[in-house]
Amino acid sequence: PAVLQLVCFRQDDKPVSKDVEKAVQRNVARVSHSMTGLLANPSTQSSAYWTLGSAAIATAAAAMLLPGVFAGLMFGAATDPVVDSIARAAGATLIASATVKYTLKEASLRGQLYMDTFQRLNLGLLLQSGLCLVVLAQAISLRNPLLTAFLGTLCGATMLLSSRIYYLNKAGWPLPSLTKTLSGAISVLLPRNSPATMYSLLTMAFAGMAAMCLGASPGRPLVMYEGLSGPMTVFLHRVAGAGMLLQTLMAYSLKDGADREKLGATTFRWLNLGLAGSLLVMVSNITMDWQSGVLVHGPKTAGLLAAQIAAFM
Repeated sequence: PAVLQLVCFRQDDKPVSKDVEKAVQRNVARVSHSMTGLLANPSTQSSAYWTLGSAAIATAAAAMLLPGVFAGLMFGAATDPVVDSIARAAGATLIASATVKYTLKEASLRGQLYMDTFQRLNLGLLLQSGLCLVVLAQAISLRNPLLTAFLGTLCGATMLLSSRIYYLNKAGWPLPSLTKTLSGAISVLLPRNSPATMYSLLTMAFAGMAAMCLGASPGRPLVMYEGLSGPMTVFLHRVAGAGMLLQTLMAYSLKDGADREKLGATTFRWLNLGLAGSLLVMVSNITMDWQSGVLVHGPKTAGLLAAQIAAFM
């Protein structure tokens, strides 16, 4: 039986033509024909996205407003200003994660989760949550019951939801095709207009920051702080890197929307707002730590701050 109840179909916040609406309805009927079982109902999908989005917002608020208390509680040990700073940066990436979940919540009610943009965002959530679980599994010296239960539950539920939704809408395993992945990577270098060019640059910047954070390892000198990487800083850097990979896909989705001149649509406005919000927190965090002396005053830190300000603007 069909399980998707279509609410409306809108393009740039304007009703689409009858022909387009009928074509979309036929496509939804096709992909929803076998959608039964776990998380097949749009209302269930919407509730799941809302719950996980709210959990991400609450976690982001705790990490950004009370980083020492939150990190100390999760790790079961005292923290220092460097750990608190990285915890705030990791919290900032959760703003983007919550935005994606709320966006997918609305898309589920409109029967649009099969569309490329939403499938890409689901894959971003899958990638972020999967990497965080890998980081948790590797952090043997830091694991305690609270950290394991909290991060494991949040990331495990997100991974289950995103992979299941992808499977339902693609009728296949939750993996993108190699051809489509390579085509998307090449398109970053071939923007079609000025806004798309800016989002292409932002996509590459986030990808670079994600690679830098995910490459953190114990005993190596910290890039923007004094001293060497310890277990806590490595863990938080890698969690932040996983979040930045999701931000990379958000920026790419906005680039794709700019290529198609669809940035006025509600979906892209929300994605843009969420990405800007996370960048604003990152810029504020770096500025505060620069003034307090937590960050090393050098060209790398100044360059990162300038890049993030430019990206936010």
